[in-house]
Amino acid sequence: MKIKACKMPAIVLALGLILAGYSNPDNQDPGTAEGPDFTSHDTNYSILIQNNTNERLVAFKGELKAETLIGGIPAHAQNHGLPKDPVLFDKTGDFPLILLTETQYKANKDDLYSQRKTPFTRLFVFYNKSGNNTEVYEIAGCLGGNNTLVIINTSNSINVELRVNGVAGEILGYAPAGLFQTNINLQDGNYNIFPIFKRYNLILDTIETVYPKAPDTNYAWFQAFTFSGMTTLTLNLTSLLQE
Repeated sequence: MKIKACKMPAIVLALGLILAGYSNPDNQDPGTAEGPDFTSHDTNYSILIQNNTNERLVAFKGELKAETLIGGIPAHAQNHGLPKDPVLFDKTGDFPLILLTETQYKANKDDLYSQRKTPFTRLFVFYNKSGNNTEVYEIAGCLGGNNTLVIINTSNSINVELRVNGVAGEILGYAPAGLFQTNINLQDGNYNIFPIFKRYNLILDTIETVYPKAPDTNYAWFQAFTFSGMTTLTLNLTSLLQE
């Protein structure tokens, strides 16, 4: 028996396409077959992200390679669930989440390695294969300007996360262990930047976190910076790491 194909009237088809566009808001953008998946995965996700910037971001696990691409994060996305590729997320552990802007990604997708020294930012994240992974990593909205913060991390074992306005503030990025210098681009403004030392304890399967204290106080150590125009300033953590 032959089944006749139904032909949809052109006006109905056009209306359907328009409605499809309205039913697919920015934070549910699936991307394209060739590009990142910008859909928020509400259940089967790997990492939760809050993107406070105006940039659409593309996330990579550990290094900048086509095979480590995780997915996309729309601008101003809240509790955005990145895809959980079974190959990329096959075990528990910490890793750098490297973020490029969508513009960076499109311009350099055939040579992603060229962006290794100038990503939009990096986050220090932890994925638990058998856990819920409910921590939301909040990307600071002040990232992406013409100013440069240079972070000096002389440790080979301690990752340094940088937060603004408090130890629970938005994440500016992090300076990985074993990488002497890390640069972060910031917009104009006044910043109180708090370093947080983090290290994964393989035996206990936990992240060890230390907040350096200001001398003779119980307050977290921080350093104040003012950026304007194209300022370059340095946060040297050598003395804190040696204490």
